Amino acid sequence: MKAQSWSVDFSLGLLIFLLAGILSFKLLANTTQPNTFQEVYDEAKYLSESFMDEGYPINWTNDTVVKIGLLKENKFQVSKYLNLSVMSYGKTKQHLNTVAEYYIYFENEYGQALNISGLCGYGHSDVTLLPAENKAAYYFFDASEGFMAYPMEGYAATMYAKSGESIAGITTIGDFDALLDSLQNYHLVFLENPHLSESVSLHTEAEAVTLLENWVAQGNTLFITQQAGINESFNVNFSSGLPSGVNPVNITNNVYFNFTLGEALYFAQLDTVQNINADDYVLIGNYSDGKSAMARWEYGNGEVFYLSDLVLTAPFNGNMNITSWISESLGPRISTTCGAVNVSSLHYKNLVSITRIMPYDARLIRMVILAWRQT
Repeated sequence: MKAQSWSVDFSLGLLIFLLAGILSFKLLANTTQPNTFQEVYDEAKYLSESFMDEGYPINWTNDTVVKIGLLKENKFQVSKYLNLSVMSYGKTKQHLNTVAEYYIYFENEYGQALNISGLCGYGHSDVTLLPAENKAAYYFFDASEGFMAYPMEGYAATMYAKSGESIAGITTIGDFDALLDSLQNYHLVFLENPHLSESVSLHTEAEAVTLLENWVAQGNTLFITQQAGINESFNVNFSSGLPSGVNPVNITNNVYFNFTLGEALYFAQLDTVQNINADDYVLIGNYSDGKSAMARWEYGNGEVFYLSDLVLTAPFNGNMNITSWISESLGPRISTTCGAVNVSSLHYKNLVSITRIMPYDARLIRMVILAWRQT
């Protein structure tokens, strides 16, 4: 009797074990790949909720991230979006805890995909979204230091120069005052060693700063290198220093340019920028005394980059310029919008699109999440 009872118990136990195994297999299968439209929709909704969070830790980077989110103080934070973009796609899915394939991008009120700091969107590589063609401008104060002239010409930028300055093969159409009067024609302006106070003649220095600040705040991108020629503006303070030998700059951020994190670059210049009250101020490289040699920050709906030098001093870096690293990041930024989303390369089932409204500085933008099952 005991043997028979044991046999029944064993059979029941085996049945429960097998049922549990089958249930576990089904759960694992659902976790591995969403099958129905509803499952894909639930994944898309979950992804949108994750992105509408701050993530963990609050100021996460691609090295410290536990949970991905794109907000800070209930506003979209560009630096988190860029940190997301430099992570491997597989790693982002792990930190988002999603099994669906996805792609994220943002739209303005007109339904145009936004180019945010050079990024049109991020996600599965079979989705393509490219920048639309827009205009850039470039100004140089001294022809002997016009290191970005040729790269900017390659991007079809409109060229400006201080009166009397010229570079072989470069056609300029006006001086700094002419550029100030034409700012609304451009989405990106690169000022190389501008000496702003010495560059203006028809405008006062204060007028020039106001024009530039208002233009950036509208959602445009400004690059300034070396001696800005102004002091407090754009919520930072620019300081000029006399060149003195070799000055190591420690790279603290490689999201914006293709630098090597922790590498030391050696500059001859000692020009600096100091954060006063800038939004999302990101230190890219600092001198040994802690002062900023390279930085990026937001101003209104736009962004400003500062680079204290474009030439690396010998013997440590071979007396070479760093224009190739800089120019790599410029192409996508020259456009503020992107073209149409192209999903023609996708092999999918149950493609879902979810749109959420997200605050971005003084305006609202639409976050669009595409999610699908790969076939």
